[in-house]
Amino acid sequence: MLKDALFLGAKLRRRAAQLPYLPRTMGLVWTAARGWTAAWIAVLLVQGVLPVATVYLTRTVVNRLMAAVRAGGSWESLQPLIAAAVLMGGVLLAGGSRLKVSAAGGVQAA
Repeated sequence: MLKDALFLGAKLRRRAAQLPYLPRTMGLVWTAARGWTAAWIAVLLVQGVLPVATVYLTRTVVNRLMAAVRAGGSWESLQPLIAAAVLMGGVLLAGGSRLKVSAAGGVQAA
């Protein structure tokens, strides 16, 4: 356990030593490929939000499903459920497409 902690500490120190180079590196990347960098940042942000949206929409779908069951499955009670299920399907499709951004090929589906 102590050996692992020492190894991790050394690894973190090596990574921290690289941090002063990060602003210049990002500046060079931005200068070289401004559009691709913006696309990469946008895709990363979307990929970060998708898991949160999935959890939130799962809760919404379950709650609306229970409300529809309690209402006896009337059309008025199913409409909110269908809307939430369609939104959740879109989020799952977006998350399942696994968009990948590469410097050479741009935005690609993996």
